[in-house]
Amino acid sequence: MATWSLRDKVFELRMPWSMLVMGDPSSKTAVVPVDGRPTARQVDAIGISLATGTGVQPLVDLTWDAWNKALATERVKAGADQIAAAWRDVSD
Repeated sequence: MATWSLRDKVFELRMPWSMLVMGDPSSKTAVVPVDGRPTARQVDAIGISLATGTGVQPLVDLTWDAWNKALATERVKAGADQIAAAWRDVSD
């Protein structure tokens, strides 16, 4: 999936937690500068704003529930069969 998309007047932006300076999103811990040093701080939300040529417009505060167990589904990515075949050809 792309980092962003625009479809039917809907702008969708996908960013990894690290780009939002979240050290541990599961406990809502951000990394913020304090006296020039990175420091862990608990946060309640992340403010989302839109910057344009005329200024900055606050949009929404992003909130989420803390978690202590990652829920994931394992899947084979598209193209894995081709990569496996290429490695088999090289090793033969």
